[in-house]
Amino acid sequence: MAFKLLDMAEKRWRRISAPYLVEGVLSNEAYENGVKVDAPNV
Repeated sequence: MAFKLLDMAEKRWRRISAPYLVEGVLSNEAYENGVKVDAPNV
């Protein structure tokens, strides 16, 4: 069953188009339209 779940999920996965932004996203930096912003609009 786990194999089937992974198989179905794999069909929906997409390649990361901006791998250089992953580190910033994981460290909770704010981005707007792919551009880093200094202060998020809260």
